[in-house]
Amino acid sequence: MDIEKIAIVILAAGQSRRFGKKNKLLADLNGKVLAAYMADMARDIPAAKHIAITRDNSLDHIFQGFEIIHNSIANDGQGSSIALGAKAALGHPAALFLLADMPRISAIFSRFMVNKAARTTVCRANGHLLPPMLFFESDLARLTQIAPTARGKDVLGDDYDVIDLPEEMAVDIDTPDELEALSLKL
Repeated sequence: MDIEKIAIVILAAGQSRRFGKKNKLLADLNGKVLAAYMADMARDIPAAKHIAITRDNSLDHIFQGFEIIHNSIANDGQGSSIALGAKAALGHPAALFLLADMPRISAIFSRFMVNKAARTTVCRANGHLLPPMLFFESDLARLTQIAPTARGKDVLGDDYDVIDLPEEMAVDIDTPDELEALSLKL
């Protein structure tokens, strides 16, 4: 798969419920806001299109240069953001879906994943399936129709490959304690 032809979709419209009252994507992680790690990583990949799905304009400055789509029904569930991202990625041979709260995913790994993929591919770490997820064009139309309450794992279907995500990249920040633990490792 030619990475220069794909779309990259960053999902950044979550509610941050377990993080408290603050938007976790704007939380500081060693002098940089959390969402900026994923935005900067994605910019290092010469994809045909970079898309960010956000809940409002509070993250627009982080995703400069991206097609930014504000999800007005983000509270209905992650599926609503996946559907918007898939719709924006239509016409590309594949779309790499990433979560803005996974700051350790690298451009090198993302390129490796795209180059290796022959069909829809999902990552696995510690026995669990998780993003990044690469959906091929044949899946994107289906994804535009998923229920708002659907989550990434729910939308895989039956025909996909699995690639192991290095454990150090399988970091998903949901709580202030997780953010603090990661800041001590960086």
